[in-house]
Amino acid sequence: MPDPVPGLSQSALGANINFVPVPFNRTADQYPTPGDRISPDRWLMIAQKCGGKSLHRLPLRIVGRTSFERLCRVKASSSYMMAPDVERLFERSPSHRLIAKIMNSIWRCSYRYPSWNDIVHTWNGLRSFSMGLRDFTVTIDHTTSSNPHGWATYSDTYLDGSLAFLIHYKDQHVLTVSFSIASGRRLLLRQVQACSPSGNRWLYKLPCHHMDFIIQRMREAFPKMALHIVSGEDLVNRSLANYQCSLDKETKANRGHYREESFAAMIRAAEKIRTLHRDKSRIVRFYGEAAKNASSGRPVKIQGLRHYRLELSSP
Repeated sequence: MPDPVPGLSQSALGANINFVPVPFNRTADQYPTPGDRISPDRWLMIAQKCGGKSLHRLPLRIVGRTSFERLCRVKASSSYMMAPDVERLFERSPSHRLIAKIMNSIWRCSYRYPSWNDIVHTWNGLRSFSMGLRDFTVTIDHTTSSNPHGWATYSDTYLDGSLAFLIHYKDQHVLTVSFSIASGRRLLLRQVQACSPSGNRWLYKLPCHHMDFIIQRMREAFPKMALHIVSGEDLVNRSLANYQCSLDKETKANRGHYREESFAAMIRAAEKIRTLHRDKSRIVRFYGEAAKNASSGRPVKIQGLRHYRLELSSP
């Protein structure tokens, strides 16, 4: 029996979520939700009957009776922790956790609470992205916990952004596309990386260079978002710093008494550092070629990385 394809299936994002008028962007829970038979005013009355609690502090047994979208709107409109059982739902349920990851990405990239419509734009793009080619499939992944970059949740993949598309050719994971979301409908493309350094015959199935093709497909999936490409130099320097920190940590832990797991981690980190030094110029050129198509203006620096805005997406 073949191994399951890694990643979260796009079918897990089956729920529709809807835009709200701009004045309700930060208070989407106060605007009527399609499919929710209980009006926002009625929800406030329910909250008052529950000991005068805020709507955002109602337990899951009450607020969970509503639709997926309604619960996500309440979560997005809250500036503090919700009831413990609601927070657990957004940690464990794949679809709810993805909404929370989108919100966290916007917060970490912008230090602003996310607007509901930015969440909807991102959700719709995650649902609709495809390669548009035979034998290619797509699954979704994201970093663990609230990490802006790091190991993925559903696959053994390191992500340079908080969200990712795992591209599969004939059910084999061949390409990772990771990105983060910033406020103002900005998509920060931070990783377009083949899983293998050689033998990538699937590349011949693409109509153009894989970076150009991915940018084209991202524009189609996220038509209202401004695409930015990361600086390859900054990306390599951050990765080198992370691996060096890991190497120093494991080296220190291994002093005094030998630990096999620490020694193995040291070897992995040292190998990653050598590989990055060897490939640095190639990586810088790879992302630099895409940045040549950037619009005029200075790059924006987010989380210590420069990002260059690409040509505006079509309206």
